[in-house]
Amino acid sequence: MKVKKAISIIFYVLAVIFLLIYAWAEIMSHLMLSETGRLFLLGGSCLFLYVGGLIKSKAENNNKPMKINLWIFFILYLVLLITLTLFDPMGGRNGFNAFNWTQEGLDIYLENSVNLVPFKTIIEYIQKIFTSLLDTSTIFLNLFGNIACLMPLALFIPILFKKVDNTKKFLISILCVTLGIELIQFITFTGSCDIDDVILNTIGGFIGILLFRILHLTFKDKVKKAVTILAPIGGIIAFIILILINM
Repeated sequence: MKVKKAISIIFYVLAVIFLLIYAWAEIMSHLMLSETGRLFLLGGSCLFLYVGGLIKSKAENNNKPMKINLWIFFILYLVLLITLTLFDPMGGRNGFNAFNWTQEGLDIYLENSVNLVPFKTIIEYIQKIFTSLLDTSTIFLNLFGNIACLMPLALFIPILFKKVDNTKKFLISILCVTLGIELIQFITFTGSCDIDDVILNTIGGFIGILLFRILHLTFKDKVKKAVTILAPIGGIIAFIILILINM
């Protein structure tokens, strides 16, 4: 048992080291991590954390370390989501510019980066798939990326927040999250403020919770026993999805 605990500590230390390197590179303005670098550091950190928690759980014969891991993954997921939607220069984000508002800047942003007409952007993207001679990868990433980016919440929210115990409450939570992101992007002049992003994010959340419910109904009580072991894998997948859709 002591050997297993010692090994788990080693994995936890490695996870912290990888995470600190990532944080340091993000804070230092002259360092710009590529998507591959982010994936390596965050994926490696999550993997070490997962293995360390798994070994510790087996050594102590309880799932508490894995539940703690899931909370850590959830927090990291939120941090990464905020970073990619507000502060990622590679994705055209420029951080908080709320104090640099000018009438000219507002007019330009409203004209080029705001859409309040439902399905306008989605239809334009679909039309470009068939009519544009340009690379369609960006179009697919914008469509399916917005669907996929909040799907991991279908794993985190039902497990971590017991009061969100039905699909209706979950979808309301997803709607509040995506509206919050769009509102902050509008206030800070970063990215675009698009009602279609809200629609796609909500669709992604619905697909995610539907898959989670099907899994739960299929395996019933087995899910409750396995979820604290398998759920952290979902955390790792969540980071990979977020990074890949911004490549």
